[in-house]
Amino acid sequence: MTTKTKSIPFAQLTKLLKHFTSKNDTRPALKYIYHDGNNLIVTNSHILARIPTEHITEFPSNCQFYFDPRKNEIAQCSQQYPETSRLFPTQFESEIKIMDINEFLTIAKEAKRFVGNKWAVKLIISENYITVRFEKDGEIFEKQTKIILDGNETELHVNSSYLVHCLELLKKMDKLSDDSITMNIAGRLRPIYFNKDGIVDILLLPIRVY
Repeated sequence: MTTKTKSIPFAQLTKLLKHFTSKNDTRPALKYIYHDGNNLIVTNSHILARIPTEHITEFPSNCQFYFDPRKNEIAQCSQQYPETSRLFPTQFESEIKIMDINEFLTIAKEAKRFVGNKWAVKLIISENYITVRFEKDGEIFEKQTKIILDGNETELHVNSSYLVHCLELLKKMDKLSDDSITMNIAGRLRPIYFNKDGIVDILLLPIRVY
């Protein structure tokens, strides 16, 4: 059972969701945060967040709308927002309980500084740990955080910057309830599904590395 302890102001949330929007003009709808009447939805096609609105305060409207987080205003957009609910997987090879989201985020930020914004870092999922690893010019970055794993051990690669954005949002939303954060993996090239029940759903697309 979810026990909500507090809410989050809309303006505070949009600062984090801005990182999930696209800067590409070819799909104008993805430049905005979309409210479908029940959830805030935002994606740049690499990361996606879906947040129920019931615990968001100072909401600008109860109707459907597009919101421009750069101009901080409701926007007009003639393009229909893509259907995203079908993207969330329901069956997993690995279900992971993250024990310390603050530690995971700290490690991800350190890895991002080590590798640069657009480089892929390796996530090694073992029985007791997620290890974040990267080798660059003979130097190796490798740190780990504790988890509880139900399922298969695996390895995958993710964009270091996108990983940080996802974990920053999870850290902020983690304060809204006492439920655990889970990280669910359906396959090495399927979206990683972060979930805090009733609070936030996040997808992070892995990178194919040869």
